[in-house]
Amino acid sequence: MKKIGVFLLIIGCFFVGCNCNNSQTKIDNKAAEIPVKLTVVRFDKEIFSSNDFTILAKKYPSFFKLYTERILQGGDKSHLEEPQKLLTDFTQNKSIKGLYDTVEKIFNDFSIYENELNKAFQYHQYYFPKSALPKVYTFISEFGYGCITADSMLGIGLDMFLGEHYPYYFSLQFPEFIIKRCVPKNIIPSAMKAYGQSLIAEDNNKHRLIDKMVESGKLMYYVDKVLPHYADSIKMGYSGIQMLWCDFNEFKIWEFFIKHNLLYSSDMFEVAHYIGDAPVTPGMPPGAPGNIGAWVGWQIVKKYMNEFPKTTLEQLMKETDGQKILEASHYKPVKKTQ
Repeated sequence: MKKIGVFLLIIGCFFVGCNCNNSQTKIDNKAAEIPVKLTVVRFDKEIFSSNDFTILAKKYPSFFKLYTERILQGGDKSHLEEPQKLLTDFTQNKSIKGLYDTVEKIFNDFSIYENELNKAFQYHQYYFPKSALPKVYTFISEFGYGCITADSMLGIGLDMFLGEHYPYYFSLQFPEFIIKRCVPKNIIPSAMKAYGQSLIAEDNNKHRLIDKMVESGKLMYYVDKVLPHYADSIKMGYSGIQMLWCDFNEFKIWEFFIKHNLLYSSDMFEVAHYIGDAPVTPGMPPGAPGNIGAWVGWQIVKKYMNEFPKTTLEQLMKETDGQKILEASHYKPVKKTQ
């Protein structure tokens, strides 16, 4: 009887796997038929080859303003430098020129990333058929920004993806866990996270941890849908070992939040302890990566969407009630044994 039970379990898993694969294959095929051709502007190349920045200001007025006021100057409008002088000083700076040379060497041909972005936005258009496509700009900011969105623009800071052995990341004392993400393969997940963040409806009156967990979970769910064939570890920014730790310890992680009455805390420092970049989560068992609240939020949202399969991704992104999603998901992880 045991052998029969195991056999049936294997057969059951096989058919479940086939159904999932068939379902994703259907989405893959439909998404592939959606015509998407993003406009990608190599703004980094253009400013370093320009003799007259007023031409760029007229050619790309929206991004030029974003770049000169926010990206290069941090948006402090009380002390904004005149754009022409700012860009002249920036492009003629010896260290910046060296940085640009490195970017140009690594990303001279951006076509592989452009193709991957097009694929990601085919999936995006599948789930958001009425949405307009953003215009994509690449830039360098001397390590100020990775990816940024504004209005109908998506900016990608190439100097934040030069590889984990790029020496200036170490001299700038970037944390090791951040350096490991500063690699070209993270361009597309980072870009889609930035874009997905702009789609999430936020309720500024809700500051509880559960609301932030679900909000982060919605973002991860979006990234998962538009990058279905990327590894979960890359989407989450974890190592493979960290993903395995989370999967195996899901029950203990959730138990920790419940035991310490954390879900309804609105203390901003306590919330930030579990949501946001960090190498580990202090207070949790060894092996717990940082941003563990976002990972749990992702599991909650996945469970919710499984409970309500007719809910569209667009409807999910507009829902601001984290408590509602938690309760309706019936999320209750099961303890796993070795």
